[in-house]
Amino acid sequence: SSGRPRRDAHGIATGYEGVGRDITERRLAHERLMASEQRWSMMTRLAADWYWQTDGEHRMLPLSSEQQQRFGAELAGHLVGRTRWDAHPHALTPPQWAQHRADLDAHRPFRSLQVGIDAEGGRTLWVSISGLPRFDAARRFIGYHGVGRDISARKQAETLLLRHNETLQRAVAD
Repeated sequence: SSGRPRRDAHGIATGYEGVGRDITERRLAHERLMASEQRWSMMTRLAADWYWQTDGEHRMLPLSSEQQQRFGAELAGHLVGRTRWDAHPHALTPPQWAQHRADLDAHRPFRSLQVGIDAEGGRTLWVSISGLPRFDAARRFIGYHGVGRDISARKQAETLLLRHNETLQRAVAD
């Protein structure tokens, strides 16, 4: 509601006049939207380690402060404004990058793309990323959004298991 005081000829307040509007539906719609946003945010956190977005040219958009802490400012800064294949050309083979780029250029969703990124201290950070294309209200492609998960521990366990398997096979052969 809004209004103003009513005054007589001497400037003395004699009442109040105004208008009001029932905004119950608008307020309830806003509360439903906020609850939906909170559910989405919670589900994203449960389903993945981080959320990412690209622009229409497949360049990474700025990462959240949480993501910068996770990857380190240097690695995070190296990625922003660049495509994945420019930032980490050796993370996949050229044919794998070509297939991924073809999927992106065709605006196809992708799931569980495993990428090995050279990180600080000579270690490899393995991530699994999934993404969906984003479109504006006019259905123009504006980039991708997706989730990622650090799978480094799983990759290390797989490597260790393969080494043990090789050792066992040599022992059996001897």
